[in-house]
Amino acid sequence: MKPTSNMKPTSNMKPTSSAKATSGARATKPTPATRPAPKRLRQPAQPAGAPPSPRSRGSVPTTGADVLGTAVHAAAELAEIGLTAGARALRNAVARLPKP
Repeated sequence: MKPTSNMKPTSNMKPTSSAKATSGARATKPTPATRPAPKRLRQPAQPAGAPPSPRSRGSVPTTGADVLGTAVHAAAELAEIGLTAGARALRNAVARLPKP
């Protein structure tokens, strides 16, 4: 079947020379030098003036009571860790005993 002017070529027909030229041009990938650069996003408008500086908190001198309270708290946490580890060791030891 021969194409007429109003018919499109089908896949079983041979492409014309103009079709070969366009398909060859599409087959090449653009190199980074020829590839157009992507458009960059614009920065939003900045507010006028400088931002307020954060207030510096004055350092509070540590007292003996603060240091003592921290030490007591740390000792309580260590005691809790010790009790947890001791309880686990005791459970494991009891589990190893022969059952009657």
